[in-house]
Amino acid sequence: MTTRSTILGMDKSYNLNSSPQLAAVEASIPFIREAIDVFDISSSSNPLIIADFGSAQGLNSMYAMKMIIEHLKKKDERCQILVIHNDLPTNDWISLFEV
Repeated sequence: MTTRSTILGMDKSYNLNSSPQLAAVEASIPFIREAIDVFDISSSSNPLIIADFGSAQGLNSMYAMKMIIEHLKKKDERCQILVIHNDLPTNDWISLFEV
């Protein structure tokens, strides 16, 4: 049965079929770390807000967020971080937070 969520591509198989996106995330890690290294955390808002646009079911998003948060914490362990996940209203939000 086709539902609105499967038409929009948010069915339960997204995490299983998103390895190309994960490869892009992995390829960008050195650039993200370099950006964090030159970022002046002390001049940022408190908490530091990270927006995750297009979080889907979370496998790739949580992988990226974990790496970003760990690198920020290495730079300043006192850094407070707020992550905001954003996607379509039909997104499988339960799956996102089960990852």
